Amino acid sequence: MEMVNGVLAGVGAGLGANYGQKQLDQAQRKPDFFNEVAWFERWEETHSVLHRIEAHLKTIADAAKPDEAKTQLLVLQPGVTIPYQTYGKQYTLMFIANATQVLFRVPGIGNMLLNLNAGWNIINLPDGTEVGLPLSAPTSVNVLYRASNVLYGSAI
Repeated sequence: MEMVNGVLAGVGAGLGANYGQKQLDQAQRKPDFFNEVAWFERWEETHSVLHRIEAHLKTIADAAKPDEAKTQLLVLQPGVTIPYQTYGKQYTLMFIANATQVLFRVPGIGNMLLNLNAGWNIINLPDGTEVGLPLSAPTSVNVLYRASNVLYGSAI
């Protein structure tokens, strides 16, 4: 991240220097008389452009930040469903210690029973889905749930 910030700062400095030099070159081609109003207008325009460049660089730096995954522990119980949220993330994963049959209630589709393997399982269902265990399940199950924009690596 520090390297990205350094590169962005260098790019911003270079763009600002090029723009400033262009303004100086134009000012030198002007007639010999000094017009304070025109000079102030050029200064305001240059200042405004530099602030816009700074805002764009900040936007780029914010987009380059690492993904902050949303992780929570879900306790799935037989016959009880709880909301499943994506939190605006692209991928959703569930970690289960033992292979388990899980009930998903997907809006517009209906109920689905999925056999999830032990370990990480990629789910990727829409918001509004509910998750739980079928009534026939013997006990409740703890599930580690993660929503992330990174599928592997730091997502797990």
